[in-house]
Amino acid sequence: MKALRSLGVIEARHGSGTYVGIFSLDPLVDGLDFRIRIDVTQNVQTIRELLEIRLVLESTLVAHVAPEHTPKQLARLDALVATMERRGATGEEFSKEDRVFHEVLFRPLGNTLVVTLFRAFWDVLSRVRAELTLSPANPTVTAVDHRRILDAIAAGDGPAAAAMTVHFSGIQSRIQEPTPLTAGARQ
Repeated sequence: MKALRSLGVIEARHGSGTYVGIFSLDPLVDGLDFRIRIDVTQNVQTIRELLEIRLVLESTLVAHVAPEHTPKQLARLDALVATMERRGATGEEFSKEDRVFHEVLFRPLGNTLVVTLFRAFWDVLSRVRAELTLSPANPTVTAVDHRRILDAIAAGDGPAAAAMTVHFSGIQSRIQEPTPLTAGARQ
């Protein structure tokens, strides 16, 4: 019972009983966060693996999502990308819009587990971002990647998966291995 409670599967209420808990991936997020922070030599590998899982899922699912989008959803995605483009042109970051873009993109599948899993991945990356050595992002390039994904989805054709792959290769290329001096300072 204690293990199930720690996973959030059940919830014990004093004087009331035991109830099925609300589904959450918080234990997964906490576990990955801990793994990344505890072993600096493995944190880059763990992040790369996490991004690889996202790439496989998103590049596969993007082909399924194109026919599901309504004009209203496409307009919402377009507004997010337009904001990214404006901010990118001035060198400003837009991680909030980026996160919302990926959530809105996959919501039409009706698979709440997929959206919940993507949120968990974002949460892990947000928590450990300061621990990573990243090359500076080029917001203009990131905005262009999102425009390509959106255009491919709006056209309803297969290149959306290729556009998603290009987007993730850009993210992967920004992650740098820790230098011995950096790794020693963090331990």
